Amino acid sequence: MYYTICVLDAEQLSGQYEIQNAKAENSTTLAQHLQQLRHQRNELQDKYLPVGSGFQFEQFQQTLNDKIAIVYLYITNTGLEIFIITRESLKHLNVSNLPEKQALVNWANEYLETYNQNKTKTEWLNSLTSRLSHLSKILNIDRIINCDEIKKCSRLILIPHRFLHLFPLHALPLAKGDFLCDRFPEGVGYAPSCQLLQLAKIRQRPDFTHLFAIQNPTKDRPYVDFGVEAIRPYFQPNDYVLPGDKAIKANLIQSEQLRSAHCFHFFGHATFNFEKSALILADGHLTLGEIFALDLNQCRLVILSACETGMTDFNSISDEYIGLPSGFLFAGSPSVVSTLWEVDQLSAAFLMIEFYENLRKYKQLEEGDIAIALNLAQKRLRDLTVDEFKKRLIKYKALIDEILSKLPKVERRKAEASITYRLSQAYPFAHPSDWAAFTATGI
Repeated sequence: MYYTICVLDAEQLSGQYEIQNAKAENSTTLAQHLQQLRHQRNELQDKYLPVGSGFQFEQFQQTLNDKIAIVYLYITNTGLEIFIITRESLKHLNVSNLPEKQALVNWANEYLETYNQNKTKTEWLNSLTSRLSHLSKILNIDRIINCDEIKKCSRLILIPHRFLHLFPLHALPLAKGDFLCDRFPEGVGYAPSCQLLQLAKIRQRPDFTHLFAIQNPTKDRPYVDFGVEAIRPYFQPNDYVLPGDKAIKANLIQSEQLRSAHCFHFFGHATFNFEKSALILADGHLTLGEIFALDLNQCRLVILSACETGMTDFNSISDEYIGLPSGFLFAGSPSVVSTLWEVDQLSAAFLMIEFYENLRKYKQLEEGDIAIALNLAQKRLRDLTVDEFKKRLIKYKALIDEILSKLPKVERRKAEASITYRLSQAYPFAHPSDWAAFTATGI
């Protein structure tokens, strides 16, 4: 069913492009066919996905402002097709043929095989930069962003199809040496689909004063504790945190503070599996099905500072609706920040500090602010010099010392070694593994 909906989406976009650009042999017949496709899609959505069932592409297109370009990357049986959507136009590109598509599949298989080889992920880490450069060439990213429709836009929203969800497209290197996210001053974000993006757009929730956080339920991530305590002052006195053993399912699901929270931040572990994706709590798993049932109707932003919270199943042919970010979008939040791999807890903590400092500058959060704040935080972290890192360590020395002092000796030495290693680097967090995992989905 999910795959059928995605195919109908692509067919509608292709037909709409032909009509708008006078390429259809018989516009009347094609328009009637598109109407049938919309009816078929809406019937499927009404039955299986009660969201956006009245979706009309033309109406959605008119909700976009002139600065936004949406790029829908759709994998077909014969290659990769790109739809570029702006307020004024719909452009279709064939950027790869069957041999190039096979190169993309081979790249993805090798990437994931290397990623899953061992716990230390040494080979994956060492090859990540070169692999992303290769992916950028396979996808013809430079050609896509140099289209006239995109060049005039300052904000980019990516809708990746199938296994393209698994990769940090915002961090793809470009021909001139910068990254894709550097080209768009108003941010590069993601959406599961045009329908869910439309749903997120109608949830304009500018308030951002109440925090609900889950802190280190498994009690094995000391820099998670540091990250939580570092951001709490941004919300005080409206900060509500469930630490360690208190982070159980009942305290989460039944919490009135969660229902009134503007920001839900999960600091801990997650598990990714197509049928059992979940956040790990102190007493078990909060499953995707339970996430769908949460009441987040006051929430502006969900942040999942855990491992692989943005991943979807590589082997499935299903579409964009499966995954933890989509679950939180369905539950009520218009924005979700999640991760594409096992993030280092020290780099994640400092990235989140930068991210929240950016968000504090906004009196109210408007559409696009999340992606801007995240992209700026990623750029600052990757460009951070060792001297600047030392200044941040001095700023948070008392808090870090307090947290590390509570650890057993062996664990404390490991945590201290992590900082020591960073201090040996001219740019401690320049590697893509330290900053590129986090993605912003929604508005």
